[in-house]
Amino acid sequence: YEEESPQAVRQEETSSPVRKGSVTGRELAKVSQSARRFLLDVSNSLAHSMPFEVDVSMTGWIFDQEVAANGKYYQMGQGTQKSSLVLEFANKSNPVLIHQLCDGKIVFKLQKFSDSGLVDRKDSLEFVNLDELRASMADTTSAMVPTGWVASGGIACTMRHLSAAFDFEEKKQQANGDVVLRGVLNAETIAQLTGKALTTEEPAWASLPSHFPHSVEITFGVNSTLSYVPRRMSFSRFSNLGSKSAKKELKLINIDF
Repeated sequence: YEEESPQAVRQEETSSPVRKGSVTGRELAKVSQSARRFLLDVSNSLAHSMPFEVDVSMTGWIFDQEVAANGKYYQMGQGTQKSSLVLEFANKSNPVLIHQLCDGKIVFKLQKFSDSGLVDRKDSLEFVNLDELRASMADTTSAMVPTGWVASGGIACTMRHLSAAFDFEEKKQQANGDVVLRGVLNAETIAQLTGKALTTEEPAWASLPSHFPHSVEITFGVNSTLSYVPRRMSFSRFSNLGSKSAKKELKLINIDF
């Protein structure tokens, strides 16, 4: 599936639509389960699709600096976990290219650095066994990084991670047929990541590392072969931590397909 990627925008604050006090806990659970089923259906469809390749555009914000990259995503599909993600950074920062390749058992990560960078760094090649990664994630959810999800099993794997780690609102149908899902990191995942017991109080957002997303918005487009496919994933962090009013969100990373 191919679609022109939206223009990158600077980091900005938006009102969080999640955590509506007028909705009961039972209703929230039912809505979240419906969204979870939708995500798993999309994941299953992608995992068993025919091979395909799409353009990828990524924009992130690190220490108030915008970082942009473009590249290609390819997956074998057909029940395998074979995929490839190549990102080239438009601002010539270090690294200038990242290639993450998954053969179904091992994830390889190649980083190529610029010769003209401020810091002299050599190209590197790393790899991790997926079985070891899953065991690690079972204990600490250590791969809570969006690009890591895409690399360690493809977009289908990413959808499964999102369905488990976030509580979602009811999906919203757009006039053009797209579907939008919005969610926040659930209490179980936060407790697992921070090592703090589950409580009924406001989650310990401040205890999460700065690269961990607090919320996500996913836009799905209609595809003639795969029904729904992700077009954009936007990850954000809450800015006014501890406030019980409507939260503000600072954009963390956007990934467009």
